[in-house]
Amino acid sequence: MMLTVVIVAVVVAVAVGLSVIAQRRRPDAPTSPRLAVPQQLDRRDFADAATPWLLVVFASATCASCRDAWDVFGGLDLPGLAVQRIDFPEGRDLHERYRIDSVPVAVIADADGVVRWSHLGAPARTLVAEVLDDLGITPHDDGTAIAFG
Repeated sequence: MMLTVVIVAVVVAVAVGLSVIAQRRRPDAPTSPRLAVPQQLDRRDFADAATPWLLVVFASATCASCRDAWDVFGGLDLPGLAVQRIDFPEGRDLHERYRIDSVPVAVIADADGVVRWSHLGAPARTLVAEVLDDLGITPHDDGTAIAFG
């Protein structure tokens, strides 16, 4: 009889201990996107590596926001600024190299490849004009305003 009482007591103690441990366990955090934006580019990965400024739009051909972003950036024609679109999946290697996990992502890098500005999504033209002005990327010498697409 005494052996039965000891066995029951041990089983109850183990069950209570497991219950306490299970209640203290925190659930896994929900997954969330990283929304990575590169901080440095290797200018040799892109066209016109010798230009002082590079604007890269990481995009996808199937993305509506990417089309909106390209409407803003695609027509920029400024001295010293190269503009390039890298679409997924055609440009998968560069998307993976720079860990782009959402599109559109636009970055402006200087001659050393240091990203001086980035934006997720399609920006307003006024914002882009301000950023270009702040970085000293100015329109042609004839005084014409920045022209967008």
